[in-house]
Amino acid sequence: MALEVQERPTLFGDDRLQLVTHVGRDVLANAAHFATVPKAIYEYVSNSIDAAPAGRPCTVRVSIVTVGPRRRIEIADDAAGMSREQLRSFFTMHGENAWRRAGRKVRGRFGTGKIAAFGRADRLRVDTAQAGLRNVAELKRADLEAAQAGRPVHVHEIVVEEPTDAPDGTLVVVEDLQRGTRVDRTEIVRYLQRQLGRHLVRHRVAVEGERVEYAPPEATEEHRFPAPAEVEALAGPVELVVRVAARPLAEEENGVAVLSHGYLNAMTLAGIEGKPETQYLFGEIDIPVLDDDTAPVPAFMSTRDLTLNPWNPIVAALVPWMRASLETVRRELVRRAGERRRAAEQQELERLGTELSSLLANIYRGERSLSMNSDPLLRDETPPMAEIATPAPERPEARPRKARSDKGIPRGPRPPREASVEVPQPMTVTMPSLSGDRTSTTFRVAFRHAGESSPRAFYVAEERGIVVNLDHPEAVASLANGGPTSPFFAHYCMRTTLEEFTLVMVSELGYPDAPEIAREIRERSDRYSRTFAPAILRFAFADAEDATTATS
Repeated sequence: MALEVQERPTLFGDDRLQLVTHVGRDVLANAAHFATVPKAIYEYVSNSIDAAPAGRPCTVRVSIVTVGPRRRIEIADDAAGMSREQLRSFFTMHGENAWRRAGRKVRGRFGTGKIAAFGRADRLRVDTAQAGLRNVAELKRADLEAAQAGRPVHVHEIVVEEPTDAPDGTLVVVEDLQRGTRVDRTEIVRYLQRQLGRHLVRHRVAVEGERVEYAPPEATEEHRFPAPAEVEALAGPVELVVRVAARPLAEEENGVAVLSHGYLNAMTLAGIEGKPETQYLFGEIDIPVLDDDTAPVPAFMSTRDLTLNPWNPIVAALVPWMRASLETVRRELVRRAGERRRAAEQQELERLGTELSSLLANIYRGERSLSMNSDPLLRDETPPMAEIATPAPERPEARPRKARSDKGIPRGPRPPREASVEVPQPMTVTMPSLSGDRTSTTFRVAFRHAGESSPRAFYVAEERGIVVNLDHPEAVASLANGGPTSPFFAHYCMRTTLEEFTLVMVSELGYPDAPEIAREIRERSDRYSRTFAPAILRFAFADAEDATTATS
């Protein structure tokens, strides 16, 4: 018995295989790329600028309207407006941009920005006028969700070619914002500033009455890099401009703006993200050839995430050159930062050394005074020349001269006078020191790079000073705990200099075998401290990891 095959109903006119799209899902999937209000607003503002009549700037006004619990965003312009046929093209997904087809240099490329409203809202209304005729159309999320595969989604036409006296222009209304949608005027202004750039010089864009102006970061220097021959062969005679900001840049400002005909399409640091001093770099490069729609692999993604497509042949040649140029500037900034850091560290070390010198000098003078008071022989001895000034010999008391009795009588030659003896000035004996002249009652603490094998600190007798060795493993480990300004390093220096000073004082006080004992203590202490250095380093890194974990 033959089986009866029932014919299944179909949506299509024939049974041939076809590629069919679900328009509703397609629209909502593309709308998901516009997940923030600033991103969606930018799409409609840039459409207004694209539609500006040739040779005339346009004005775009963005308003945020709240009526009870409902909020809406309005984008109004005085551009060319749209006819009914142009409005039909506006609601065609992935359609070719009419202005681009006419040969104008515009931003629109993928034909998906028109549905940006559905990234954060449920209703889109377009009210447009051109040549005295007004058209109003509306599309709802519910219509998209109810659409069937292979079927078009009907747009509600509220007004069709109604005569009007209104000037040409378009009003886009994004209504029924979803719950939890963030609408921040400052964020909108900042996003439009970054995306529109120099277009804000020609066209007027205002958000809630505040004009959005082109405000690039303040730069302290500028570097220009002409494209090499291999890049010029693909991208044309372009020039990369790299600037150094006066302050660390926010994430949206940091990087090179890749433009096409003045429109921002990507922001990139070409692979040097996260390296030191990168946060100060920004710049731009305008590459018109990247705007070519016919390229087999597009240079930019339709997701509008401001990234370059590395599989594009022009981008593949462009990025290594940009990376090398940015790296040249970055390395120079790192070198300068190192010099500034070393200068600041040296200044801090000098301040710390001065403070330690003052403390040790007070102790030294006190110890010397106690020694002299406790030993009559030391008290009766003549102090060193460095501590007293040689007294000047007393001059004989001047006596008044007797009046002359032979006034007016010629006199013979005067007897020769005795040679005058020059009175010596008080003399101060000074000693060479680690930094400038020092008398024997002062103590100097200095910081030097004396090599890893040298002791932590050592006494220079002829200069009456203590040198702290910055290359010693314990000193290196202590510096890792916050640098020369940290209390940890200051405590290390105080402890080290105090230990060395104590050994010096014991040696100089003349105790039996004191120099040999001091030498043994110094050597053992240095050896033991080298064992502690790795543990101090581990403590430093563990502390840094804990701080990073806490902030994240």
